[in-house]
Amino acid sequence: MSFTEYVVNLPFGLTFNELVGAGITGTVVRLDAVVKWVPPRRQALFDREKRVYERLQRDHHNHPRILRYYGAIENALILGYAQHGSIRDYMRNLKRTHAEPVSLSLRLRWIEQISRVMAVA
Repeated sequence: MSFTEYVVNLPFGLTFNELVGAGITGTVVRLDAVVKWVPPRRQALFDREKRVYERLQRDHHNHPRILRYYGAIENALILGYAQHGSIRDYMRNLKRTHAEPVSLSLRLRWIEQISRVMAVA
């Protein structure tokens, strides 16, 4: 097989932006990801969250406002790394580091962004 005939099939949810290299034995990709484990007693919640991420990934692949879903391993989800955590965490950290509250215009912009995402979801 010539090089021009070689096709790299990436796992679901990955794009060539993450591709580090490909060789005879496999393909290497780089992820900015986290692994979220759940205890067995939370299996029903895990299954529901997994279905939500699978649907969002299928219908809105690489949407800039939706957390990236790379897949699941046993009782764990592989998710994109959210630098600032949740909005709740971000707000808490802002309160600790800034004397002034988050401006109304920023809060309204967040509401607008969330609404756009929910409208397409």
